[in-house]
Amino acid sequence: MISLKRTVISCDEGEDVNERDRESIYDCSLDYIPDPNLVQCKLWLDGGYLDKFADLFYTMEYKDSSPIYYQLEYTLLKARYEEIKGNREYAEIEYKIIITSGDDEDYYFASEAALRLGLMHLEDDRDKARKYLELARDIYDSDYYEYIDEIAKRELNRLDQ
Repeated sequence: MISLKRTVISCDEGEDVNERDRESIYDCSLDYIPDPNLVQCKLWLDGGYLDKFADLFYTMEYKDSSPIYYQLEYTLLKARYEEIKGNREYAEIEYKIIITSGDDEDYYFASEAALRLGLMHLEDDRDKARKYLELARDIYDSDYYEYIDEIAKRELNRLDQ
């Protein structure tokens, strides 16, 4: 007979809630179910797999009748991809669309779009960079996705030096 014993492990580490934990909590509390294709595209893009991203991404389409959260995430991913590919003007247009469409929504997309615009202009237009970094902080209104506020704050401090 096999005896299965339950082992309880006690430790003092690992109990702190960190940024990634808060992001996971945020994701779990969303008022919608994330689109698996958009999640996969985000992972491909974050990992630098641009060909795999494009192969999947450009088979999808979100129209005006799609829920706003899907439209915003789709547009954010498209803008990020275009920025990475060097199409800065197109990416800037898309980021501005996200900010306009999503700044009153309870999602991080508009805040991240403003952050990315600010970062994009750090080298070529410090006033524009400051404007968008401050906007990213203004739109940011949660304890989740802390990197948005932290990066914006850091870059604003660098601009002040």
